[in-house]
Amino acid sequence: MCLMSAFQQSVASKWLCRLWLFLLLGLGSFVITDAAAEQTSEQRDLSSDFQAFVELAPFEVVDQHLTISVFARSKADRRYAEGFAEEVVDITYATLGKSTGYGLVIVGDKTEPHPMFIYQIFLRMAREKRIRTELVPAADELEGMIQEWEDKVQFDERDGGGKHGIDIEFETLVPALPLPLEGVASKLYQIAWVEAFDEHRVEQRLEALTLEELESDELSFYDWVFFLPHRGAFSKVLGDVIPIYMKQKKVNIFQAAAVRVAVFTFKPLIKGAFERIRKGMLHMTLLRAVSDYSESDIESLLEAYVKALRFDGKARGQSEREFVIEKIEEQKVENA
Repeated sequence: MCLMSAFQQSVASKWLCRLWLFLLLGLGSFVITDAAAEQTSEQRDLSSDFQAFVELAPFEVVDQHLTISVFARSKADRRYAEGFAEEVVDITYATLGKSTGYGLVIVGDKTEPHPMFIYQIFLRMAREKRIRTELVPAADELEGMIQEWEDKVQFDERDGGGKHGIDIEFETLVPALPLPLEGVASKLYQIAWVEAFDEHRVEQRLEALTLEELESDELSFYDWVFFLPHRGAFSKVLGDVIPIYMKQKKVNIFQAAAVRVAVFTFKPLIKGAFERIRKGMLHMTLLRAVSDYSESDIESLLEAYVKALRFDGKARGQSEREFVIEKIEEQKVENA
């Protein structure tokens, strides 16, 4: 697939092969028909219906052109995904010193559930022994991935606006949580999409699923795939979190003024904290996909990146981008 920037010349043969596949699947066209958009009950085909919503999104990264694909059902969602990904890709490329690979950002639709929908179904069916024995290790792998995501979604005292952090259940944040789609997580999402997220049909498909089918991946020609919840997902989560915050901070919910102050104080704190988590998830996905760093090095670089995103711009004489890059470079030296 010849979707390369000026700094990708060394892998020209790989990209030329991908160009053929890209044209075959029709990724370059953004033809959304009413039939495809309204496809909710009939079985979908990932290699055709899904690809009809994928369009190339050019980014300007350190004076180089980088091309990433975005799966979205509206122009607004596409702009949202491009804006989110551009900053993270820029920082990662600048500190990695090489291409961040050819990736796909999938924007969830507000009419569709979060990928955790099918992950929980798969794990429940594994506990009920309703999947093939050969798929049990995949269920264990998925459980480990979910635990890792949960461990990364943490808020400290600065996010909570006081001496103590705020305790928010992972499940409350899930609807707005972006995730890397890799391995079993990628295939299960594809199954859910093909079955239009219909729980009954998804269960039927999983009961008949073989290991060979699970290991196949129609999105494998991408170096990385990332799921991004729809634009309104955070607003819904924020509405669920604010009452939790007020209870933990002992705000009198019967005093309108107190509620307004709590919302005014807490909203930017939790929004900033969650945005750092979201960007960190994509940064981690890029590093795992294209870098040669060890898992421990990736973990420390991720921590440095997320912490640097607290940049306040006060008397630093640097832009936020310069500050973040500086902190990551310092961590690279420490790792070495």
